[in-house]
Amino acid sequence: ATKLDDDDLLEIGQGVVDNTKIDDDSRQAWKDQLGDALDVAKQLVVKKTTPWPGAANVKIPLILTGCVQFNARTFPQIKQGSKVVKIESLKSHPTESDIERAKDLSAHMSYQLLQDDSDWLDDKDKLLMVLPLVGTVFTKTYYDPIENNPQVDLCLPNEIIVNQSAKSLKKAQRITHVFWLTTNQIIERQRKGLWLDIDIKDLSASPDSDRDNKDDHKISDSLEMPGEKAEEEELDGATDLHKFQEQHSYWDLDGDGYAEPYAVTVHVATKKVMRVVAMYDSSSFIFNEDRKSVG
Repeated sequence: ATKLDDDDLLEIGQGVVDNTKIDDDSRQAWKDQLGDALDVAKQLVVKKTTPWPGAANVKIPLILTGCVQFNARTFPQIKQGSKVVKIESLKSHPTESDIERAKDLSAHMSYQLLQDDSDWLDDKDKLLMVLPLVGTVFTKTYYDPIENNPQVDLCLPNEIIVNQSAKSLKKAQRITHVFWLTTNQIIERQRKGLWLDIDIKDLSASPDSDRDNKDDHKISDSLEMPGEKAEEEELDGATDLHKFQEQHSYWDLDGDGYAEPYAVTVHVATKKVMRVVAMYDSSSFIFNEDRKSVG
């Protein structure tokens, strides 16, 4: 992002926010249907007026019972004692050394998930409750330079926005992760050199910022998703919450007529770009005979 001028950053920030809204709007029918389904799962008591006022309205918790059973049967298959990762050598004739190395890697990665990542176990338990209820849940795996270890985040349906027409995540033109950070967390990323050093005062939200979609759908209220309820609280100083969108999409930043994949992080309220990361390297390109990139 430091190599781009202000006009380019402004255009990219606006584009990320606008494209996220387009993708989110495409899911409206699905969100409405899911919201209604969640109301059934929550067994909300609604006074009936048909076939007569005060008619019986008994609700049996079959959906929640099914979720509990799914979790109870699946979780022990994922975590078996102190092991959650199993690695095998893909060699047709693995040596004793290959087998031992696979065991060491399995033990080490299991340790990383169960010990280094304090949230992994709880998140996986929650995932196995939410998945049978809503049908779609995501996990985001990356290396966290702040914590200096691999991180696996549970992302609920309203936190990952993909256009409804996309056949798969791999073929989607855009994937957007919506998340919230406090002022202190922003400063940490800036001092680490991960984000642009933009004055926190310039990131102050306008009175109506981040509240446009507050009542957009029922998913957040039903699952109590992170960030949605925090915006109702009176937070200030280092605990202020800021909404961000990290969008994996394609941009032609070198002006060669071919858009390359980038991950762009934008502060939603101000549409300021905080970070731009190229999702490719020199080994990612395929060249034709004229040395022009074809992919």
